[in-house]
Amino acid sequence: SVHSVISRLFTLKVIEDNYCVGRTDCLIESKYWVINSTDCDAHLDNLSGYVQGKIRALKDSGNQVVQHLAVFGAFFDWIWLHLDPAIFTSLFRLFIAHDFSKLDHDLLGRFFEVYSQAVNRSQRKALGQYYTPLPIVRFMWYLATVMIPNKTGNAPLTVLDPGMGSGTFLKEGASWLAKQHGDFWQRMVGFDISAQVMGIAQANVYMAVLRELTPAAAKKVSALRLYTTDSLDPRNGRFLNDIAPLFNDDVHRAFIERTVQVSANIKQKEHFCLIIGNPPYKNNSRITQSEVARRFPRLLQSSDDAAKAQHRNIRDDYAWFFAAADHYVQDSGEICFITSDSYTRKGSYQHFREEILRHYTVAALIRLG
Repeated sequence: SVHSVISRLFTLKVIEDNYCVGRTDCLIESKYWVINSTDCDAHLDNLSGYVQGKIRALKDSGNQVVQHLAVFGAFFDWIWLHLDPAIFTSLFRLFIAHDFSKLDHDLLGRFFEVYSQAVNRSQRKALGQYYTPLPIVRFMWYLATVMIPNKTGNAPLTVLDPGMGSGTFLKEGASWLAKQHGDFWQRMVGFDISAQVMGIAQANVYMAVLRELTPAAAKKVSALRLYTTDSLDPRNGRFLNDIAPLFNDDVHRAFIERTVQVSANIKQKEHFCLIIGNPPYKNNSRITQSEVARRFPRLLQSSDDAAKAQHRNIRDDYAWFFAAADHYVQDSGEICFITSDSYTRKGSYQHFREEILRHYTVAALIRLG
């Protein structure tokens, strides 16, 4: 929740400094400015309350991405009641004092990863979240894009990261996708089971999209296609539906219902040319082989049929994500994952390997050690 507050302030500062101050075609209307508001000095006695109110008001902005930052960020706004007023004022003054117009936009993503690894190790381990070093992300995009032109023909290119975390893979892919399609931000879709990371992913990907656009073109960007949802649940809605009763205002309920419906439609109807990412790795997954085989039978049904009590069944999340990716990818599409290499050599994966080789051509298999 602390990180949610900081990431929203960071994003708003970048947007205001680069796409609002001194411009007539502002991405955020001047009355909704938070960091560059002229009224801050008049509210020093309750600056955190004033800033919280300004951020909440962004849900009425005409910018859909900024609306989502405000609405989704409210899931974590309980933290405002516990912020030390003096410390928050010092933090806010740091944002005011610095010019972010020349800042490397990747700083937010790096901050998220350093922060998460330092503060949130237990939850990351429980969710199987291990963040991918940037050089490997870029290498995977290189591998994927070498193959893509030979596979898609003239078909529109749409990319999915089914475990997007802070949005690093989509952020790095934005520059390549921008060269292929004018509406490239509509061709990036991200799923993640953790509501915690959504605000950071929204901020991270939005910064990467804006970097590829002129200020005038930036106004065309509508809502990003990033969703809190379980990639392993084609039926959708479980996690956000659990959160919905916590909110009694119409804006949040409508936002949750719309998010659940849209992501459900994407899972059931849309297919992707490229599935790329770092699936969660958690041995002894909470979902059994039989459960996942019923959802995604093509790669897993033979393993389930051959399962016996004396044999060790597959119980690794990344294997489930291979099966889910197979469900989401087009027949001529591509899967590019970084995972454990267990599935390439262990006996419990024999039938899984056979199904992969039956349905796919292995373009590259690279061991990183």
